[in-house]
Amino acid sequence: MTKVPRALCLAAVTFATGAALLVAAPVSAQPAPAPAPKPDEEKLGPGEDAVKDKEDPLLRALAPQPGGLTLAQVAREAVATSTAVRVRQADIEDAAGQTDQTLVQFFPRLTLGASYTRLSDIDQPSLGGGGAVVGTANEGPVTVGPCPDNPAVQCVLDSGGLPAQAASFGFEFPVILNQYAFTGSINVPISDYFLRSVQAYNAAQHNEKSLELALAAERLNVAAQAKLALLNWVLARGATVVQNEALEAVKAQLADAKATFEVGNASQADVLRIEAQLAQAEYSLSQAQAAERVALSRLRTTIHAPSKRQLTIGVDVINVPKIPAFGSEDELVQEAVQARLELESTAEARKALEEADSATAAGYWPRLDAFADGNLANPNPRIVPSREQFDFTWAVGARLTWSVNDTFATLGASRQARSRVARVDAQRDQLIDAIRVEVSEAHADISKAVPNIEAAARGVKAAEESLRVTKKLFAFGKATGTSLVDAQNAVTVARLQRLIAQVNLLGAIIRLEHATGRDRAIPAVGPTR
Repeated sequence: MTKVPRALCLAAVTFATGAALLVAAPVSAQPAPAPAPKPDEEKLGPGEDAVKDKEDPLLRALAPQPGGLTLAQVAREAVATSTAVRVRQADIEDAAGQTDQTLVQFFPRLTLGASYTRLSDIDQPSLGGGGAVVGTANEGPVTVGPCPDNPAVQCVLDSGGLPAQAASFGFEFPVILNQYAFTGSINVPISDYFLRSVQAYNAAQHNEKSLELALAAERLNVAAQAKLALLNWVLARGATVVQNEALEAVKAQLADAKATFEVGNASQADVLRIEAQLAQAEYSLSQAQAAERVALSRLRTTIHAPSKRQLTIGVDVINVPKIPAFGSEDELVQEAVQARLELESTAEARKALEEADSATAAGYWPRLDAFADGNLANPNPRIVPSREQFDFTWAVGARLTWSVNDTFATLGASRQARSRVARVDAQRDQLIDAIRVEVSEAHADISKAVPNIEAAARGVKAAEESLRVTKKLFAFGKATGTSLVDAQNAVTVARLQRLIAQVNLLGAIIRLEHATGRDRAIPAVGPTR
């Protein structure tokens, strides 16, 4: 609207020039006056050049640009750079690690060890302490009879007739100061296979699946929020354009009022009133510009665009978007309950807690383990007397243990597990309520968007017709420049209202598609306009 005062001057000069030529022309040089033709309402007067149609400022500012941001593009960029998505991915890695840890519980516990021990020197122990011991060569009862070598002498004879002999007796235990040992042990938790391991592994798998679904839901949410952020920025820019046009219109009115005041056709109060309107218009423009900067900053943060990157509009908000087919509100809620990933994630989380509760209940029962031990040692403690060499020994068996205290502790742990399941059930019901409200709001926005767009379109048509009539009146000198500026500003405002209605419809479609879970098939696309 900055060209309006210049156009007004051009119209005035054109009109004055035409009137001067009519007055200055000699009467005798003119033919007999013919009847005045009926004015053709499609033809304008001498101010025609001042009232030519101007380009729509909203269309110029909000038209899609090549390479500009589209809904699909901002969704992809937001998902690719989202910190919330990265947090969800880290949660999945953590859960995958927990799944791997529980898988190890199925393996027998193998423990290997090696040791070296240096012992302090001690006095060598002995058994017997000297003297002799009597013994026989053959087993059996002993008798007394003549000695084989000297029959005159009686001897103690064994069962074979050989005389008993006495031999010196003494035994010393070796002192081995260096001890080496290599041990191996295998423990098989038999009862855990039935009561703990399978349940713990299933719980870990369900938890990992729950987090994967939560990640997918987070991606959809980030994509939807990015699309809405783009639309908010477009609307904020449109509001700035309209406020700037309004400011220029007030400036034109102020210039017109001052000119009228100078010739005595307006009062000082009229001028001051318009100056107050100018101050208000400047304030509104600054507010709109601040809102646009905030919306742009929010959009940049959403897609993590650097400040040096120039963002342009690539989404078409000028044309009315096509409304997809939606059923009733109850049907949409049922569809959302079946399709929303958040609810599927909650269901998997509940299964994980149920499996964890089942694993906790294993504390009520005794524990059965099978074991096998091997020991290669020098000296081996099972070899008596000790000898300085490596000897291998082994042992196998089964062990049944029951900790009574664990049984009472399991009562509290099981109660906690059941409370966690109940909490998840309550959270699921709470989530369903939130989804119901979300669907209801989006459905209501779409329902009112169509009549809003139709009403805005009628407003644009009426404003454009009013502008057309005002242009003709101005061209024939029957309307002031202020009236023309007001009419042009009314058209711009009406077009903004239509734009708001169309953008609101786009946003409602995005929200409803996300609320019902329909964006699962197109997480980064959504409405293409």
